[in-house]
Amino acid sequence: MFPIQLSDGSGHGWLNITAGPVYGRGNVLPRLSFQLVARTPRERMKVQVHQLHAELLCANEMLGVASVTGLWPSFTDFNFSIDIPVGRSAIAFISEQFSGDVIDLVLSLTGWLRVMREADQEDRRFVTDPEPGEWGFVSVGRGNTTQLQVRVARSDWLKQVLEPIGTLEYVLTDVALPKGAASSSFSAALTHLREAERQYQLGHDPDVFAHCKAMTEALPGWPKAIFASLVDQRQAEVLSALLKDAVDYFNRGRHVAQEGDQKGQFQVSHRDARFALTLSKVLLAEIADIVSAPHS
Repeated sequence: MFPIQLSDGSGHGWLNITAGPVYGRGNVLPRLSFQLVARTPRERMKVQVHQLHAELLCANEMLGVASVTGLWPSFTDFNFSIDIPVGRSAIAFISEQFSGDVIDLVLSLTGWLRVMREADQEDRRFVTDPEPGEWGFVSVGRGNTTQLQVRVARSDWLKQVLEPIGTLEYVLTDVALPKGAASSSFSAALTHLREAERQYQLGHDPDVFAHCKAMTEALPGWPKAIFASLVDQRQAEVLSALLKDAVDYFNRGRHVAQEGDQKGQFQVSHRDARFALTLSKVLLAEIADIVSAPHS
């Protein structure tokens, strides 16, 4: 990580801050919890964080804000956290920015510190308030906003953020499965769907297609009797054809190209994988609803 120093308008440094891990918190109101370490640059300083305001930035987009107050760091490491509420759309946006194994988030920090220092040789370089031995307030990050870079590995984003806030479990509430004995027949399909979403977050696009196809093959009644309970045979035929087309699309991501510029490579992108995953969720939700509905 890359530490920063919070300084006042005259350039006098008051607080060094280093970023640590990032964790996901909360299912109803998701938030990103940034673990930070603060310490004064010199032992003969006393600092109280009166208010520290943080804006979360990613790819030049401002995704959330939060503040902390009443902290008393010292010359030794002082651990604290800033929890920034974020919507699921912001989480999805960050996930989409991964182009490799890491992503850089930014905390833009401003605020007010209550400070006191004892006079020493270092003070001769600065003309500052307050005077040595007196408490006073200084603003930090004003004019030249301090930005703390937070580097997150893709694997940590998956395990420490997405899983705890329920992104990977969101399908459980989004897909309405039948209750009772019938629900067990969909458990295998749901397992494949959850794994497809996990592979999507890891950036393994061909594996997304493989698990989406495996989800369809795990549906009760596959391959020809999924809609056997429907009285309207025409509806059953249309739905069966729709499902077959989806399976044909999933197969596209399971085999490498045999010719052309992409010979020997999978011909799918991350956008293709997102569509396959979304399509799979819709199919499972609707099929579960159809199968569980009473038919006369």
